[in-house]
Amino acid sequence: MAGIGLDEKHVQFLIGHFYYGLYKKTKKMEKILLTILCFSLFSYFSIAQLTGGGGEAYPELKTNKESLEKWKDMRFGMFIHWGPVSLRGTEIGWSRGREIAYEEYDNLYKEFNPVLFDAAEWVRIAKEAGMKYLVITSKHHDGFCLWDSKYTEYDMASTPYGKDILKLLKDECQKQGILFCTYYSILDWYHPDYPFKFNRSENKENAEMARYIEYMKGQIKELIEDYQIQVLWFDGEWEEPWTHEEGMKLYKYARDLKDDILINNRVDKGRRGMQGMTESGKFA
Repeated sequence: MAGIGLDEKHVQFLIGHFYYGLYKKTKKMEKILLTILCFSLFSYFSIAQLTGGGGEAYPELKTNKESLEKWKDMRFGMFIHWGPVSLRGTEIGWSRGREIAYEEYDNLYKEFNPVLFDAAEWVRIAKEAGMKYLVITSKHHDGFCLWDSKYTEYDMASTPYGKDILKLLKDECQKQGILFCTYYSILDWYHPDYPFKFNRSENKENAEMARYIEYMKGQIKELIEDYQIQVLWFDGEWEEPWTHEEGMKLYKYARDLKDDILINNRVDKGRRGMQGMTESGKFA
């Protein structure tokens, strides 16, 4: 944990403190909250090494110092991975074409009707646990969008549920004083213009990365302007179609839309392992 100044003893203390000191309600609730805590600590470790700015290409685009200090002071938040694949109880994105056949996976949205979803309850749980922010997978590697995007029909508007999950969560976060943030995958194994069907393999015919980048930029503009996100957590930068140059361009594009937004270093190609978890050092 050297990269963020935390060693294993500090982590054990944090887990023990929150688990025992705050949440002695029921065994079921303890298990749920401990799981949330572990994911939340992981999210803190991963995003703590925020990119320092636009690098050599855009040296003027340094990370907004005030936003970064506020983020660092928050320390504790909720990171949610969720989507139609939850119906099968397996891993989002990575199970596509593996545990679940492509065709079945890609059609799960037609069954996705989470009528018991309660944005107010989710945010309340985060707030009562002492969390200060919430990050949710707006689009994971499987390409499904948890909001009503005008750039695709592979989204919540096309499900039986029909409601915009991101909007509901955003509204509740603003109401309850929680920072609303989104995860967004650069790679998209579903989209016809993204070259790969699964993890650097199974090339798609007639895919055009330039078109896909425009699609991605349109969606990022939606997230920033329509959902007032404060942190844009990128992932899926490791595959060959993505380059350092494109990463810097996308960083500048997002910063031009919202100067004080925080962006993690996975927008670029510099990641080494799971920084803060399997790698230590200075990565920003």
